[in-house]
Amino acid sequence: MTEVLEAVGDAIGMERVGIRFSPNVYTQGVDDSDPIALFTAVAHRLEKLGVPWIELREAHQPTSAGAVPTVPVSPAMRPLYSGKILLNSDYDGPSARERMAEGIADGISFGRPFISNPDLPERIALGARLSPGDTSTFYSGGAAGYVDYPTLDRVEAA
Repeated sequence: MTEVLEAVGDAIGMERVGIRFSPNVYTQGVDDSDPIALFTAVAHRLEKLGVPWIELREAHQPTSAGAVPTVPVSPAMRPLYSGKILLNSDYDGPSARERMAEGIADGISFGRPFISNPDLPERIALGARLSPGDTSTFYSGGAAGYVDYPTLDRVEAA
């Protein structure tokens, strides 16, 4: 991690570098035996390197891909890392607001919910229900499941 971050930072400037981790999911039989110790060490290293932001795929419920969350590491990282922390993993409006209110995250990023909700920001702002995604079409290489989800106005009109 350090060598890659230093090389990228040397090439484009560390102020333009970020990194993503998936620290707290048990998936496909794999997890970390001591994620808090590992990611507090990572936080120290990222702080020393001056990496300006990280994204943590930090599940708070079983994910749409079937991963089971383990202990979150962001609360242990926050006091050690002064850069921006973004959290990701199947958030909706209310759960994103809850995590932001905790004061650990600087932002929430959305992945899969954008696939099935092309107007996701509007839905979150209105408190509207999110459309579930068809996981059988995710990352399948075709247009099906990416361009055929209705916007909220089309759902309400139906």
